Amino acid sequence: MRFRPVSAIHIWNALIADAAAAHMNMLRVWAVDSIEENAFYDLCDRMAFLIWQDFIFACGIYPEEDAFAENVRVEALENVRRLRHRASLALWCGNNEMEAGLGGLEVEQPERAPAVQSLKAGYDRMFHHLLPDVVAAEDPDRPYWPSSASSGIPFSDPNGQQRGDTHYWDVWHGRKPFTAYREQFPRFMSEFGFQALRLTRRSRCMPSPKTRI
Repeated sequence: MRFRPVSAIHIWNALIADAAAAHMNMLRVWAVDSIEENAFYDLCDRMAFLIWQDFIFACGIYPEEDAFAENVRVEALENVRRLRHRASLALWCGNNEMEAGLGGLEVEQPERAPAVQSLKAGYDRMFHHLLPDVVAAEDPDRPYWPSSASSGIPFSDPNGQQRGDTHYWDVWHGRKPFTAYREQFPRFMSEFGFQALRLTRRSRCMPSPKTRI
């Protein structure tokens, strides 16, 4: 289950209780959001959930300058020290979908190969050295996973089904039927799903077809 944080503790309580009732045992704090408040981890500790904790890097390209890398190191250090005592914390993950994205860019736009190689070098510095070094020094008993999805081997079939974790969005995003899930056999499916309807109260704010411009 991918967990998208909200601020009200009673809503957290209800969501985590619902996850437990559905026989889930792990929540992922997703890189597109934020590292959560202590109250969230208090609830997960108390309800015996495991937490897959992303660092907050996702679906993009980040600066390669030394000053930025130092800022990342300090932020990672502060958050690892803040959360390393948590019973619920199971794993640190470097980012969301950046490895797969760079690999796809190289395949889809071969004319940009030199630029992509430079981006890969910056990626390697941050996600294969800087962040795992912080985790190894400050929280050595917990595993570090470089990206989601990843095979665990840099840029080697990062969304494959033979190693590591997989994201599968061909149902909904790829317009395949729900039966397509029966053809997927990954080692660990860390993302899949279907886009939900918007909140009713937001739908009521939308203009009617007659009044749309």
